[in-house]
Amino acid sequence: MAGNGIKAIKATVGALPKIFKGSGYNKAVYVDVLSMLYEILAKVRKEGLMSIENDIENPEASPIFSKYPKFVHDHHAVEFLELLRAVVEGR
Repeated sequence: MAGNGIKAIKATVGALPKIFKGSGYNKAVYVDVLSMLYEILAKVRKEGLMSIENDIENPEASPIFSKYPKFVHDHHAVEFLELLRAVVEGR
């Protein structure tokens, strides 16, 4: 600590609550995401890749994603759908 400036010390102290709070991701969240991915991939296997286009374009209205509200409300997780959209569109 002695070798750091006041700005670095303040940033470190400010980050401590985040460290002790822990991650918002737990086993239940991971199981939900894996279940959702299984449903998506099963649909792709049965109906083809283009069958998930509407689900990816509008996850809030998707019957698959509506089963997993934690995923839909997670901003970072929904951004991951952009990668799937790129795959579906063939980019």
